[in-house]
Amino acid sequence: MRDARAWPPGPSAARLDLRVSAGRIVESGPELAARGEPVLEARGRTLIPGLVDVHVHFRDPGLERKEGWQHGSAGALHGGVTAVVEVQNNPPLSTSRQALQERIAHVRRRSRVDFGCLANLLPASLAELDGMAPLTPAFKLFLGGSTGMGGLEDRETLRTLFRAAAAAGRMIVAHCEDEELLKQGKRSFPEASVAEHHLVRSHAAEERSIDTAIALARETGAELHVFHISSAGGVARVRAARAART
Repeated sequence: MRDARAWPPGPSAARLDLRVSAGRIVESGPELAARGEPVLEARGRTLIPGLVDVHVHFRDPGLERKEGWQHGSAGALHGGVTAVVEVQNNPPLSTSRQALQERIAHVRRRSRVDFGCLANLLPASLAELDGMAPLTPAFKLFLGGSTGMGGLEDRETLRTLFRAAAAAGRMIVAHCEDEELLKQGKRSFPEASVAEHHLVRSHAAEERSIDTAIALARETGAELHVFHISSAGGVARVRAARAART
């Protein structure tokens, strides 16, 4: 690549050339001499690293009308995202090695970017975790029900899942909402408007669920990542847990 601008952008940004081999940058500097390789003229455009989006919902197969892999990955690439991790919330769920292999093969035929597919952490997948572990970056766990997925509220079931994930050597990425409080919110506000959504899915539901997940991670030795925190109390809990670990 010839005549790119380094980050940060601007008139004073240094211009440089890059040499790429087998998908990796192997040399950079001003005015590199071509060695017979194809040359891409950047013409002063700013060079940035490819971005990674670790939480996408490409509802394919079955719900491509919302967004499938072909269109979703094309949009990602257009915006500079070169790798994505799918958080699956549409059937068929990846609860076995065979199901996960089939999903990866399906995605490979459609994605325009590098990708990873999370496996689902459910009682139905317990016997398959060791087989799925080499094929997935992490196990996705819904503590509270959300789009396309039911929640889990039994503490012993959750403890079993945390232990199994730790034994399989994969991180748990958790959707944290307390199922009991979600049900209570739906009963208390059955006609809630969009503006009242926070009354149904409250900050208390998220905070209690994060407390549960942190306690189980400490007890079982599982590695935990909490997705899409939306409350100040949730952020504070995760920060405190990280500080206590160090």
